[in-house]
Amino acid sequence: MNIHEKALQLTVSERYAEAIPYIKQTLKLIPKSAEMHASLAMCYMNCSQLTKAENAISKSIKLNPSNAIAKLIRADIAKRKGLLKSSEHNIKEALRLSPDNASVLAFYANLLIEKGDMKGAAKYADKAEEVDPEKGLECAILASNFLKATKDSKHFKKLQDEFNEDLPQKNLIPAAFALGKCFDEVGEYDKAFKYYEIGNTHKAAQLILNKTPSDPEAHSAYVKSIIKLMPDYLVSSNTGKGNNSQEPIFIVGMPRSGTTLVESIITAGDVVAGGELPHFSTIAHTFNYPDTDNEFNSFDFAKLGKQYLDRTGLRGARFTDKLPNNFHFLGFIRLCFPNAKVIHVKRNPYDTCLSMYFNNFTSLNYTNNLEHLGVYYNDYMDIVEHWRGCVDFYEIQYETLIEHQEEETRNLINYCGLEWNDCYMEPHKNNRRVSTASMQQVREPVYKTSKHKHKKYEKHLDSLIETIMV
Repeated sequence: MNIHEKALQLTVSERYAEAIPYIKQTLKLIPKSAEMHASLAMCYMNCSQLTKAENAISKSIKLNPSNAIAKLIRADIAKRKGLLKSSEHNIKEALRLSPDNASVLAFYANLLIEKGDMKGAAKYADKAEEVDPEKGLECAILASNFLKATKDSKHFKKLQDEFNEDLPQKNLIPAAFALGKCFDEVGEYDKAFKYYEIGNTHKAAQLILNKTPSDPEAHSAYVKSIIKLMPDYLVSSNTGKGNNSQEPIFIVGMPRSGTTLVESIITAGDVVAGGELPHFSTIAHTFNYPDTDNEFNSFDFAKLGKQYLDRTGLRGARFTDKLPNNFHFLGFIRLCFPNAKVIHVKRNPYDTCLSMYFNNFTSLNYTNNLEHLGVYYNDYMDIVEHWRGCVDFYEIQYETLIEHQEEETRNLINYCGLEWNDCYMEPHKNNRRVSTASMQQVREPVYKTSKHKHKKYEKHLDSLIETIMV
């Protein structure tokens, strides 16, 4: 087997990290192969090396601008980076080039789900299956994102009929999560957990294969470094030196804690929904935060705040930044924006972690192991408690919000300095695009069914409960 054949074999086998060096060697022999540059991009993308993936796919498209699959890969890279306009532009280009390509049609259906266009999503999912009946399983997975299952649901039956653990990983993992969701919706909780466990077990193995495994010890050390770098006296002594803008409204918390609901409420009026913006962590890490050797109190926080605002492209209007794990940077955010509104959303720890375990995240590698989730949650609480002693922020409890919606919503809107409008009571009518795991729930009226959901699965959660209780 030559180098080229080995590269293709590893890529097809989804052994992406192993494939990369063979693809690179192949490209030395055939540097103008658009196909190999696209394969390299796909491998980098699946190893979460998105900048390298973008560079590789750009070379592929330059060599062959008419390749629909290359446009699809670029759309996927952009989507993973949170660049949804770019993703939509590229997938439409792919559709123009290949209107009957089932993979392109299925990807576009998924993008339409994020826009809230469930009718359009169903249309393109059906067309994908019509063009290629072998896409039936993928389309059933898509349908599970916007249709609630009953025992007679077509997509639920399709998933059950076609699922087996010999499927390729790219189908097995999302199918397992989809089946877990369907069984949960019909009230068969033991079966639901079984499929969620299958999905997470295979996902964890895939992360190890792609050299991006969960590392709870590293995250704990990261949190301790932040606390050491930014003691409360340093934050308090530098407050007031930052940018005076009140444009950004930061919403932080654990993923699946209710941050998307809070953003939907705030942006039901005139505030622009920024979504999950990566800019603060990018700026912070340019000087090796939190391991910087620089004197932190010598930083020009006003200038850093301006850098952040410029990167958002949202100057001139109030906007939300709802990247949940910005809780790592609360002290830094407050130093850069002493007048900005900062909202911390809390939810029952077991409901939060279970909801994360039940979602097939593309970038959160700690969510596939309940014990690792517990460690991460403990780290999160440690750093939030640290910030509580030196940073001003508004805290809202998810369970209280859904039980006392109007009172809590009025308090939230008042904190943000916004004028009351009844639209804040109907966040599900907000037509903004949602690209998080909450994209189905946020289109529905505020509901209480997710409260204490972990009790339905309690017998399966010993490792999580024991870890968080420590």
